[in-house]
Amino acid sequence: MKRVLGCGVMVSVLVVAGCSSGTSGLPNSDAAKVVSVSVPADVLKDSIRDLNSNKDMSGVVTTIPENQSPYVGHLPQVCPFLPKKPLEALGAKKIVLNLDGEYIQSCRFQPDGIEGWGAAAAIFTVPEYDYKDNPAYKVIREGIMLPRNNKAFMMKSTSGGDSRECVVAWGTFYGVAETNYNASFDSSENECDRALAYAKIVAEYLSIKPSQMRRKTER
Repeated sequence: MKRVLGCGVMVSVLVVAGCSSGTSGLPNSDAAKVVSVSVPADVLKDSIRDLNSNKDMSGVVTTIPENQSPYVGHLPQVCPFLPKKPLEALGAKKIVLNLDGEYIQSCRFQPDGIEGWGAAAAIFTVPEYDYKDNPAYKVIREGIMLPRNNKAFMMKSTSGGDSRECVVAWGTFYGVAETNYNASFDSSENECDRALAYAKIVAEYLSIKPSQMRRKTER
């Protein structure tokens, strides 16, 4: 695989780039725009590989290896899909671009001040079975139902120490989506409860159709 394993990426690069989601409290309408792209002639219409399909793929989990995924290079930025007001209610006063790549796209949630916690949402082209195969993390809970028929699992770091990170992730038609929450060391909050709270919002608004999977340059 050509990416650092998802959870590790989110821990090491929770940095601010600079892409606001807007102020309306609704997802950016640009996220819903559809631009046709070229697909191989032998691709079945409305299959997972059909990048121009308008079929609702909610709950579909791909088994396509990442090195064969049609979504490499087509992942959209995450921030424009997300609603501001529900995230603000969880303390995320800023929603900013975190990573913009061919194999991963992520969006960071920030408080107004320096409060010691960090959160993010990300999507990957890696399939769920490879995503889980990460010795740095262990699955501590499975079968978590999220909006749009997504079945998620929860992961924690195996490194020990004072890690207060928790990840909630779920398989998708393009790979994997996740939310990640790092609590401050002296916080009394439960980091997994917080990661799940973000996941319940994020899962409801991410791409559900192949035709929505477009890099910003493809719109």
